[in-house]
Amino acid sequence: MLQLGNVVKVVHLGQFNNKEGKIERTDMKHADGPIGVRFGRDCRHLFSYPDSPPEKLICFEEVDLQVMPDFSPQVRVNWLFSPNMWHHRFTLKNPINTTQLCVYKDCFNSVAKRAMVNTWGTVAEYDMCEGHYNAWNGKNVDDVPVKKRKISE
Repeated sequence: MLQLGNVVKVVHLGQFNNKEGKIERTDMKHADGPIGVRFGRDCRHLFSYPDSPPEKLICFEEVDLQVMPDFSPQVRVNWLFSPNMWHHRFTLKNPINTTQLCVYKDCFNSVAKRAMVNTWGTVAEYDMCEGHYNAWNGKNVDDVPVKKRKISE
């Protein structure tokens, strides 16, 4: 059963095939279906006004959508930052480890989420506590104050 907030991939033929979006309504009365999906900035070329982000929901039937655990890294970075706002992306290879400490300088809370931060066009992922994730995820900044790592000999 699809729920509000689910990340979904469209699995039917058409202009939205293989595009990822987020469910925002499940009670729409529309000929195309009851499920309203909002797409990110990377899909704005599919709408009437390509210079502005899409403000409307696109409706689908439940069989046209596949639930995803999260956005793919490419879609996630374009959802947070316009495709014109970044040129390199560095993703962490290991899955998130909630037993480690937040990477933010002088923070001793446990990791809760993985944030994407854009520093001068380079988007990097950081494992952060809930508070720092909310403060930093999706931000364009000059620098991220992280802990210094000790290099063992």
